Amino acid sequence: MPQVRWLGLTNDYNTASNWDSGAVPIDADDIIFDETSDQPVTSVGDQTGVTPNSVFIAAGYGDSSIGSSGDPLVYLTVPETIIESTGTIHYGLTTSATNNLTLSSDSTVILHGPGSPSNIFLQQGNLTILADVGTVSNLELNFIDRPLTDAVCNVQGTGTIGFLFANAGVVTSTRNITGMFIGDIASLIQLGDQPIGTLIMFGGSLVYKSTANITFVIAMGGLLDFSELTKDITISTLRLRRPGTILGNSNITVITGFGPSTGEILP
Repeated sequence: MPQVRWLGLTNDYNTASNWDSGAVPIDADDIIFDETSDQPVTSVGDQTGVTPNSVFIAAGYGDSSIGSSGDPLVYLTVPETIIESTGTIHYGLTTSATNNLTLSSDSTVILHGPGSPSNIFLQQGNLTILADVGTVSNLELNFIDRPLTDAVCNVQGTGTIGFLFANAGVVTSTRNITGMFIGDIASLIQLGDQPIGTLIMFGGSLVYKSTANITFVIAMGGLLDFSELTKDITISTLRLRRPGTILGNSNITVITGFGPSTGEILP
């Protein structure tokens, strides 16, 4: 695939001379922002009909920004996006397809819709998923074979996250989460009125403030905090094992205690 590199003679994405190919990127291009120029992109324009092969925002691009809340860099779809810079990036897709978004630096990324990457891998930095973003099939924070970092993810809206894997970092969500794994030192704060389907915990913490019920919980470790609920909720099935701990037990009703509970249950 042809590589197209940002030269940044001005701040305008749509100026042909700002690209080393002499043309604005088109379908199937590999688009690169790197140390060639740290000129920010302040004017993006409409790229919603373009399908690049990949987008790579390298560490060499530094803390330069791309796009804004009113003018984000939004493509039709992109199979592979990797962000290693430390700037603020307004980015998004118009369709939801099988594609990957990887953040591996202290960048601030604001993800715009209406589409969504099917897989988001957040190793480091700060990611905000806006309310207009579609379903996220898979969201991972510091999961397998990745160092534990202070990644932060703010998930807005009432859409769906298919599965959330979190080993470290903090997730704040108002969305329906179909399945979730929390391990090590991750923390999830669930707000709003959207439910969690299946929750598996080996560590970390869940502060549950949603008004929706939970279907299935296995807690082999970590803290389940229901102390800040504004209304009582129901957990259909709960299995609690030491050192798992529940706080705010008086605010929940468990329909089925699946196996004997050996963890700690606090008022």
